[in-house]
Amino acid sequence: MSEEQMRILNMVAEGRLTAEEAARLLEALGDEQPADEEPFASPWDDEPASERPVDEPDATQDPFTVFDHVFRHRHNPAWREARHEWHEARKDIRQAMREAQREARHAAREARRQAHLAMHGATETLRAQGFRDVHAMGAVLDGAILDGAQLDGAHLQGANLTNANLRNANLQHANLQGADLSEANLEEANLQGVNLQGADLRGADLRGYDLRGTNWQGADLQGAILDGARLQRANLQGADLPNANLRNADLTGANLQGADLAESNLEGVQWQGVNLQGAELSGMDLRGYDLRGVNLQGADLAGAVLDGASLQGANLQGADLSRANLREANLQHANLQGADLADANLQGADLQNANLVGTDLARAQLAGADLHGVDLTGEDLAGITWEELQRRL
Repeated sequence: MSEEQMRILNMVAEGRLTAEEAARLLEALGDEQPADEEPFASPWDDEPASERPVDEPDATQDPFTVFDHVFRHRHNPAWREARHEWHEARKDIRQAMREAQREARHAAREARRQAHLAMHGATETLRAQGFRDVHAMGAVLDGAILDGAQLDGAHLQGANLTNANLRNANLQHANLQGADLSEANLEEANLQGVNLQGADLRGADLRGYDLRGTNWQGADLQGAILDGARLQRANLQGADLPNANLRNADLTGANLQGADLAESNLEGVQWQGVNLQGAELSGMDLRGYDLRGVNLQGADLAGAVLDGASLQGANLQGADLSRANLREANLQHANLQGADLADANLQGADLQNANLVGTDLARAQLAGADLHGVDLTGEDLAGITWEELQRRL
């Protein structure tokens, strides 16, 4: 070992150099080492492996082990003290980290407990004192227990009520515009006159509910269960109702303008006076349905099954009925002005006194259809023989 290397090692032992600084200096000296000088080696390089200390440390554990094999046999007190202090400091650091983690976990648990207690206390107060006419726009009430709460007239626009328990709650005339009620329990809740415009009610179970006059404009009711619900005069304009169950629901006088009813169950629905203008009903099975006087202006009924349906006096102006099956349907006095009936099946349909001005009847099947009193001015009759029309008129 050279004199310079020994001097560096002594400076480390005296605490004048750190192990990292010494390592860099030794490396630099090694680069400048003459070709005929022997390289720096461990005191055990010439010893058999079996004679080396079995507890030789891994040099990657801490910076002091880089030179530990040199000073170990010299019993340098300063080095041993520095090494001891290093290990003690490392133990203290690890202990402090463990304690900090325990304290953080405890603080998080305590915060959750306090939040739960606060929520529980708030909901108990709401149940006991009521929530009438309160202003709580945007309130976070997810998972809240509000069964039996008096919420009539409450202002809960944009509130988060996911998974909330609103069983038997009174929400009459409450404003829940834009509220999130997904997965909420609304069993036996009073929803008369409630404003649910733009609310999220996906999958809600509202079977048999009295929902007369409620505002559902733009609401998300995908997969909702409205079996037997009373929706007279309800506003469902632009509502999203795909896959909803509306079986036996009463929609008398309801506004479903622009609503999406794709693949929904409409069996036994009361349609009197319903506004379905621009509604999405393509491919729907409406065979035998009573749609007398219903407003279907501009509705999408492409490919719909309407055979045997009652559409007397219905407004189908501009509706898309292409590829629709209207076999033996009753369309007396129906307004089909500008409607698209291309490729539609109208075999045996009753079209007496229907308005077909400007209607597209290209390739429509009219065999057996009753066209008495029909005005065919401006229709697209491509694919239909004049003789056939003469026989029907």
